[in-house]
Amino acid sequence: MIKAKYSVHVEYYTFYDDAIGHDFITLLEDKAREGVEVKLIYDPWGSVGNSSSFFDNLERLGGIVVPFITSRNMIRKYRLNYHLHRKIVVIDGQIGWTGGFNVGDQYLGRKKKIWLLA
Repeated sequence: MIKAKYSVHVEYYTFYDDAIGHDFITLLEDKAREGVEVKLIYDPWGSVGNSSSFFDNLERLGGIVVPFITSRNMIRKYRLNYHLHRKIVVIDGQIGWTGGFNVGDQYLGRKKKIWLLA
Protein backbone atom coordinates (compact mmCIF):
# COMPACT_ATOMS: atom_id res chain seq x y z
CA MET A 1 0.00 0.00 0.00
CA ILE A 2 1.24 3.47 -0.88
CA LYS A 3 1.11 5.81 2.10
CA ALA A 4 1.23 8.99 0.02
CA LYS A 5 -0.82 11.85 1.40
CA TYR A 6 -0.25 14.56 -1.21
CA SER A 7 1.36 13.30 -4.41
CA VAL A 8 2.63 10.30 -6.33
CA HIS A 9 4.73 11.02 -9.42
CA VAL A 10 5.74 8.07 -11.59
CA GLU A 11 7.98 7.89 -14.65
CA TYR A 12 8.64 4.57 -16.45
CA TYR A 13 9.90 3.57 -19.87
CA THR A 14 7.81 0.39 -19.93
CA PHE A 15 4.38 0.11 -18.37
CA TYR A 16 2.66 -3.07 -19.57
CA ASP A 17 -1.02 -3.97 -19.41
CA ASP A 18 -0.44 -7.21 -17.48
CA ALA A 19 -0.80 -8.47 -13.90
CA ILE A 20 1.85 -6.24 -12.28
CA GLY A 21 0.76 -3.31 -14.46
CA HIS A 22 -2.82 -3.75 -13.24
CA ASP A 23 -1.68 -4.02 -9.62
CA PHE A 24 0.37 -0.82 -9.97
CA ILE A 25 -2.35 1.15 -11.77
CA THR A 26 -4.91 0.02 -9.17
CA LEU A 27 -2.72 1.47 -6.39
CA LEU A 28 -2.45 4.74 -8.30
CA GLU A 29 -6.22 4.80 -8.90
CA ASP A 30 -6.83 4.23 -5.20
CA LYS A 31 -4.61 7.21 -4.34
CA ALA A 32 -6.32 9.40 -6.95
CA ARG A 33 -9.68 8.38 -5.47
CA GLU A 34 -8.39 9.62 -2.09
CA GLY A 35 -7.58 13.01 -3.61
CA VAL A 36 -3.82 12.48 -3.87
CA GLU A 37 -2.23 14.12 -6.92
CA VAL A 38 -1.15 11.30 -9.27
CA LYS A 39 1.00 11.99 -12.33
CA LEU A 40 2.41 9.29 -14.60
CA ILE A 41 4.76 9.52 -17.61
CA TYR A 42 5.40 6.44 -19.74
CA ASP A 43 7.02 5.81 -23.11
CA PRO A 44 4.66 4.22 -25.66
CA TRP A 45 7.70 2.95 -27.57
CA GLY A 46 8.78 0.90 -24.55
CA SER A 47 5.20 -0.09 -23.75
CA VAL A 48 4.49 -1.78 -27.07
CA GLY A 49 1.08 -3.44 -27.15
CA ASN A 50 -0.28 -1.23 -24.39
CA SER A 51 -3.16 1.04 -25.38
CA SER A 52 -3.48 4.52 -23.92
CA SER A 53 -6.99 3.42 -22.83
CA PHE A 54 -5.25 1.34 -20.13
CA PHE A 55 -4.84 4.62 -18.24
CA ASP A 56 -8.38 5.97 -18.84
CA ASN A 57 -9.75 5.12 -15.40
CA LEU A 58 -6.81 6.78 -13.66
CA GLU A 59 -7.46 9.91 -15.72
CA ARG A 60 -11.20 9.78 -14.94
CA LEU A 61 -10.23 9.76 -11.26
CA GLY A 62 -8.16 12.93 -11.71
CA GLY A 63 -4.76 11.43 -12.46
CA ILE A 64 -2.60 12.92 -15.18
CA VAL A 65 -1.06 10.48 -17.66
CA VAL A 66 1.30 11.69 -20.38
CA PRO A 67 3.12 9.66 -23.02
CA PHE A 68 6.76 10.74 -23.26
CA ILE A 69 6.84 10.45 -27.04
CA THR A 70 3.56 10.73 -28.88
CA SER A 71 2.68 9.29 -32.26
CA ARG A 72 3.03 12.78 -33.73
CA ASN A 73 6.74 12.94 -33.00
CA MET A 74 7.64 9.25 -32.80
CA ILE A 75 8.85 9.13 -36.40
CA ARG A 76 11.20 12.08 -35.90
CA LYS A 77 12.47 10.65 -32.60
CA TYR A 78 12.98 7.03 -33.57
CA ARG A 79 16.38 6.62 -31.95
CA LEU A 80 16.24 4.75 -28.65
CA ASN A 81 18.49 7.27 -26.90
CA TYR A 82 15.68 9.83 -27.35
CA HIS A 83 13.32 7.64 -25.39
CA LEU A 84 12.55 7.76 -21.71
CA HIS A 85 14.46 4.93 -20.03
CA ARG A 86 14.10 6.30 -16.52
CA LYS A 87 12.37 4.53 -13.67
CA ILE A 88 11.40 7.08 -11.03
CA VAL A 89 8.76 7.22 -8.30
CA VAL A 90 8.46 10.21 -5.96
CA ILE A 91 5.97 10.22 -3.09
CA ASP A 92 4.95 13.44 -1.36
CA GLY A 93 8.12 15.07 -2.70
CA GLN A 94 10.00 13.31 0.11
CA ILE A 95 10.47 9.64 -0.78
CA GLY A 96 11.97 8.53 -4.06
CA TRP A 97 12.97 5.41 -5.92
CA THR A 98 15.13 5.41 -9.02
CA GLY A 99 16.38 2.69 -11.32
CA GLY A 100 15.34 -0.91 -11.07
CA PHE A 101 12.92 -2.71 -13.34
CA ASN A 102 10.19 -1.47 -15.63
CA VAL A 103 6.54 -2.28 -14.89
CA GLY A 104 5.81 -5.65 -16.45
CA ASP A 105 5.42 -9.33 -15.61
CA GLN A 106 8.51 -10.16 -17.66
CA TYR A 107 10.66 -8.37 -15.06
CA LEU A 108 9.28 -10.67 -12.36
CA GLY A 109 9.98 -13.84 -14.36
CA ARG A 110 6.26 -14.40 -15.04
CA LYS A 111 6.64 -14.03 -18.81
CA LYS A 112 9.45 -14.37 -21.30
CA LYS A 113 11.37 -11.09 -21.53
CA ILE A 114 11.42 -9.25 -24.83
CA TRP A 115 15.01 -7.93 -24.78
CA LEU A 116 14.63 -5.51 -27.65
CA LEU A 117 11.88 -3.59 -25.88
CA ALA A 118 13.14 -3.56 -22.30
